[in-house]
Amino acid sequence: MTCNHEKNGFTLIELTLVLLLLSVLVAVQLPRMHQRQEKTALSFESETLRRAMDLASLKARMEKREVRARLDEEEQRVYFEEMYDPVNRPGDFMQVDHGPLGRPVILSVQAKALGADEMQLLWRFMPDGEIQGGGVLLEDKTGRRMQIPEAEKDDEEKNA
Repeated sequence: MTCNHEKNGFTLIELTLVLLLLSVLVAVQLPRMHQRQEKTALSFESETLRRAMDLASLKARMEKREVRARLDEEEQRVYFEEMYDPVNRPGDFMQVDHGPLGRPVILSVQAKALGADEMQLLWRFMPDGEIQGGGVLLEDKTGRRMQIPEAEKDDEEKNA
């Protein structure tokens, strides 16, 4: 009597070993992927704030009125305000409600104002191109920090 066994697939032990190896690989790579995502979020937020600063500076120069950025640390949002009427009512500001600065910058990382006053003003963008203010310290969930340095004019703007 001859036994004719043909192998038509994988055994249960082989399948279990493959699944075990795959789960080990996933467990090792998952934290690395999460760290990359957090690092990307921090870079994205800093770039978003820098671009908003550029827009605010441009708005101040074009409209010949002061624009300022204010951080709400509770809501983690940056609001932009413009001088209401520089000629008749200097010092009165209203929140920008139109254009790209009309919506607040909503931060997905923790932000803390550096060198801000009691109103949490981050920067003041003057009509002559001057930028006054402190900086912002951004911190992600893993504890990585990035500081957006004190706002300064570019060398090109200083020479213009």
